[in-house]
Amino acid sequence: MRINHNIAALNTYRQLSAAGNAASKNMSKLSSGLRINNAADDAASLAISEKMRNQIRGLEQASRNSQDGISLAQTAEGALNETHSILSRMRELAVQSSNETLTDDDRTKIQAELNQLVDSIDDIANNTEFNSKKLLNGNIGTTATSNNNWSDGSAKTAVSIVRVTEDTQTGTAAMDLTTAGKQSYTTAAAWAGGITAGETITVTKGTGSSAITTTFALNAGDDQKAIVDRINGTSDESGVEAFINTSGGVTIRSTTAGTSGNLAVSGTAGTLAKVGIAGAQAGVNAVVTVAGSTTFSNDGNKIQVTDGTMKGLEFKLEGIQETATLKTVAFTAAAITGDTLTLNGKEIVFNTTNGATINDFADTLNSYERETGVHVSVNGTNLDFETIARGDQVGVTISYNSGAGGMQLAGLAVGTQGDAAIKLAVGTYAAGTDNITDGSAANDATLTTNASDVKFQTGANENQYVSLQVADMRSSALGQGVTNASLFTNVQDLKGSGVTTRDKSQDTIKIIDQAIQNVSVERANLGAKQNRLEYTINNLGSTAENFITAESRIRDVDMAKEMVEFTKNNILSQAAQAMLAQANQQPQQILQLLR
Repeated sequence: MRINHNIAALNTYRQLSAAGNAASKNMSKLSSGLRINNAADDAASLAISEKMRNQIRGLEQASRNSQDGISLAQTAEGALNETHSILSRMRELAVQSSNETLTDDDRTKIQAELNQLVDSIDDIANNTEFNSKKLLNGNIGTTATSNNNWSDGSAKTAVSIVRVTEDTQTGTAAMDLTTAGKQSYTTAAAWAGGITAGETITVTKGTGSSAITTTFALNAGDDQKAIVDRINGTSDESGVEAFINTSGGVTIRSTTAGTSGNLAVSGTAGTLAKVGIAGAQAGVNAVVTVAGSTTFSNDGNKIQVTDGTMKGLEFKLEGIQETATLKTVAFTAAAITGDTLTLNGKEIVFNTTNGATINDFADTLNSYERETGVHVSVNGTNLDFETIARGDQVGVTISYNSGAGGMQLAGLAVGTQGDAAIKLAVGTYAAGTDNITDGSAANDATLTTNASDVKFQTGANENQYVSLQVADMRSSALGQGVTNASLFTNVQDLKGSGVTTRDKSQDTIKIIDQAIQNVSVERANLGAKQNRLEYTINNLGSTAENFITAESRIRDVDMAKEMVEFTKNNILSQAAQAMLAQANQQPQQILQLLR
């Protein structure tokens, strides 16, 4: 028996301390609900749990970010809904102005409203914002530009950017044209004439289910001009146009370039020979090379890059054929009543007023511009006859009859002068050529893309985002790429004269239809992006829930199990206290030996 060291008490005290510590941990876990309250509880699991907590918080914030992205897209789409309404009203006005029951004063009032509507489109595009960010003025999205580089040296855009997608990387790439897109057209031949009643021309544009077949009935005595007018009167529906070619015959051409616009032309016996139409030349799709890309989708002059750094970039080659021109010197004396000039089949009669000066002479000819297909401009002492229709087949046919002492074109005798005599005196027509010449170094254009799209952080980690691009929705960017005789290039051009005449109203309808299509495409893109973000939010919620479940299994305490442990440790603590009391009594037994 020892008195200096009570081994039993020391052992019991150690057990009591262990039971007390265990019970203390049990109470800490039970009171916090956490299995891990500090690193000492489970160092490895704590590290895993903290990483999961960061992911969960990131996912929850990403979900809120996606909600904000939907709000931004909804704001832009809501504004475009109003743009759609405005364009619909503009189209309604153009249809109204096309009705020939209206006077010029009526159309002036319609034009005034149309001008305001164009301004409204720009107001919406320039002022629609989300958290001070402009949404519709072209500042959102990857944008692309091209240098101005036509082979004739004129300062015109050789390449117009149609669309840029999220796949398009930023940077600069060189483009070289291998083959320019060409329209399908009938071969030129001299005018034979002698059209009789019952003759027809049938033109089929395209193939398969997309083919459009149109039959044109000819009238007895029809000349080239009558045939051209009849064909051009249905260009919107038939997809073909016509003009008088340099041989004096009639050329029919598809309104679009490329193989999808190939023509098949037939007619009653002898008709095609009479009007100078033979087998159609096939349309050609443009072919290009772009640095950093190897494959393309091409339709006419429209190109879409399908691989490489410029993937998704879509652009249109604007190197169309120039107009044919003929220059004549000014007449030497004032016109007198009875002088006539027949231009592409249209007889124009002059008098001392409408032909008194060279400018009057040109203005009179231009008043029949839509009928003749020719625009006349004063170039110093010369008159330039320029065709409105474009292409190397386009021609100008002139006959001229002046009485003695009447108007006189230098180099021509007074009296009846035919096309051949005029050509001999003033030179032959300068036929149009491609502004972008195949295989020429001058074809090179530089395509530059810049990213300014909005990125929504839709994930918990870096580079997990959804980007949003919104095209320029201003009037100057809507309705582009529509061929029309009024030479409108976009909705902005409709201000001032879009509905001032019936012919311009017809062209305005085409421009607005394209603008409506532009807005529809953009609204569809915004709607698709909203749906994508909705799916993203659903996925984020599901992922966060699964992360929370996994983190809970690591971090949270099982209350029932922990209560069992606490009860056990509490009982052990009480038992250890009782045994410690007994162990402390043992040294007192030594006193019995001292009695």
